[in-house]
Amino acid sequence: MSMNATPLNTLFPAPVAQLVYSDGRWRRFRFCKRGFLFHYVVCRGGYESFQPAPIRQLYYLKHLLPFDGWLNRILFDAVRNVCTVFYTPNRWKQQLQQQALTRLARDCHHLRRESWRDDPAGYPQLSELRFGQIDAFALNRRAEEALRLRLEQLYFGYGEELARYSPGGFVHYADALSVHFQEMTVFLAPALIWREGPRLRWLVPNLPAEPDDAWIRYYAWTKLCASPIHVEPEFADFARGEAMQLPPEEFNFSEAGHRALERARIMRDWLVDAADAPPEAIEPTHENCSICRYREYCLGG
Repeated sequence: MSMNATPLNTLFPAPVAQLVYSDGRWRRFRFCKRGFLFHYVVCRGGYESFQPAPIRQLYYLKHLLPFDGWLNRILFDAVRNVCTVFYTPNRWKQQLQQQALTRLARDCHHLRRESWRDDPAGYPQLSELRFGQIDAFALNRRAEEALRLRLEQLYFGYGEELARYSPGGFVHYADALSVHFQEMTVFLAPALIWREGPRLRWLVPNLPAEPDDAWIRYYAWTKLCASPIHVEPEFADFARGEAMQLPPEEFNFSEAGHRALERARIMRDWLVDAADAPPEAIEPTHENCSICRYREYCLGG
């Protein structure tokens, strides 16, 4: 499949000159610039049935989930549902397990039906299934075992907090967590956020190699009126039972803010320059191809 030699700004007239930053966006830019272009520009509008086959294929690949990421999303959504809608202090464990296992069964049903072919953003598709790295017949059993392990890790690490949790303390947000800094929009990783007196607990269900709490504290300060020194960011990997809590500290945002602004300008300027070339003229980072979600497209699979 190919988009031939058509310049990007002819195929995709959507503006690419916005200043946008997130840690994930920057990691993807450094991982492979061609994949970055596919992910944030070429896939736009890929949900439309009239789009050419290459764009539809890239849109499918954009929404691939790894096995662990899929289970983390199920657990995250279950905790948020229990904390906001179904919470009963003496039954939260049963409620959480029921929510998570019901969602898992529903997702497995849609995976068997390949519902993602009609709506890749609405139904899960797993990279391990697509690339033959997991046995489809053993998926339900393996996924349930792994999800139950995550539930146990959650109970062990946060059982006391959830047992005394007050639903009124949970911070609601509609879509993505985002905040503005000068002319830049910054997106934050999804998180569970709740208040305990003057403290603001901020739990990210992911444990990055280099956790960064600057934007968490900035969001809490500018949007939640929370003193940065009372914010307690924590990053957790429920699959391995590992967590890292960053201690409260004085808030000095200048360095982090301007570093992100510089990175956002680098990505913006690169996209503007890339708009004059066909997407496939951009050289991929070959050493990362074997672990890239877009390898099926680039390698002609």
